[in-house]
Formats: sequence, C-alpha cells, structure tokens
Amino acid sequence: MPETHLAGVDLNLLVALDALLAERHVTRAAARVGLTQSAMSRALARLRDLLGDELLVRAGRAMVATPRAEALTDPLRALLADAGALLRRATPFDPATSDRAFRVEGGDFIEELVLPALVPRLRAEAPGVSLVAVGVHTSANALDALERGDLDAIASVPRDTYPPTLRARHLITDGFLCLLRADHPDASALDLPRYVALDHLLVSPMGGGGGIVDALLAERGLARRVAVRVQGFLPVASIIAGSDLVTTLPATLARRVAARG
Repeated sequence: MPETHLAGVDLNLLVALDALLAERHVTRAAARVGLTQSAMSRALARLRDLLGDELLVRAGRAMVATPRAEALTDPLRALLADAGALLRRATPFDPATSDRAFRVEGGDFIEELVLPALVPRLRAEAPGVSLVAVGVHTSANALDALERGDLDAIASVPRDTYPPTLRARHLITDGFLCLLRADHPDASALDLPRYVALDHLLVSPMGGGGGIVDALLAERGLARRVAVRVQGFLPVASIIAGSDLVTTLPATLARRVAARG
C-alpha cells in the first residue's frame, strides 16, 4: 500500500491482525487485545476488505490462515516490534513515575526465587509498577510472545541462540538435587542404577514431556519412568513424603521444597 494511503487507514487494525494470526480464533484474539468479540469480528471484516483476502478461513471447527495471511505474519510482527521500540525510545522509562504492568514468565522459578527479592525493591523504587506472573509456554511460544510484546521477560534454561531482536542475561547457575522421603530405603545410597530403577515425580509446567534430566539420561542410553506429573512445586513435598517416588529439582528450589516437608 502506498504510504500516502496510510492517512485513511486505522493502524489499530494491524494490532488486531497480529492477534488474529497468533490465535486463529476471533474470541481469543479479542481477549488478547482487550476488544469485544463483535469488535474483533468487525476488525476482521475491515481487514479482509482492506487487504483483499479472507485471511482466516474455517476448516472444520478451526480457523486456518490463508497463504497471504501466513506471508504477512513475520513482517507484521517485525513492524509492530519496531513501532513499540520507537514509542519506548520516545518516552524514556522512569520507574519512579511509571504505572506500567510487566508480564513475566518463569513459573515457580520466578515466583519462588525472583519475586521475593524483586517485589520489595519495586515497592520502594517503582511503586506504580505492577507485575503479572503468567503461566509457562513452550520455549518457542514464549520467545514468540516476547517478540510480539505479549511478554516482557521470561526465565528459562539457556538456549544456544536467541532471535536478534531479544536480549538475554545470565541470572543464576544452579545444579540439581534429588528428593526422597527421609526413611526411603535408597535415601542413603542412591546411585545412578538405583535412581533409574525408581519411579519418579516430574514437575512439568506444560503437563507432559521430559526435560534436562531425561536428555542427560538419554545421552547415557538410560531412561527413567515418570509415575506422576504435576505442573507446579506446591504439592511436591507432600507427595514425596508419602510415597516411594524420587524427584529431581533445581537445587535452590529443592532445598526450599525440602524445608517445607
């Protein structure tokens, strides 16, 4: 579209389009950007007219993006990221006066290890700022959410590479500890063969799959049996105390869980 035509275009439609392409669902897209479902439906109709393409079409019970919409996804995301960066540069961040809400992801790591130290400092230096700790995405989805501006920060295990639009900073180096109940028959002599033979409790925020421990075991041609999966650390102490299961946690969190048990 020629630049001279932009004066007649509602650029908020680009935000709506980004939400629609991310969610592939009118109601969820509306909630994402704070619109009603009917307002998002009208935005979709206007976008279809503006771009001369259906953008989203129904396939059974789902909506799928047209080839034109797929081609627009990455350029649109980059455009909105650039616009956000431009506005942030135009308005320097002043923590003392800001009323911004920051959305951070990291599950129990953020809530147990970061927030207790961060919140008092925020209350003193940035009293108008609020924090929203959100549920854990997959790694790829979390990075996408960062690039879209839906998240402001994530805490996760390191990756080899990051998109050039994102910045990464090392926060903590931690090991792993195993937790068993105090009178567990293997508590005093747990070696790798016994470890693999035991049934395991896995903390899996996404509710499935393995993790770093499983990858390390696989490198040695080993695998463990996960008998119980939970999404957070809160029930771990009581489950371990009342069973023969073993769990493997980041050391800092493991010590906190053990102290509660």
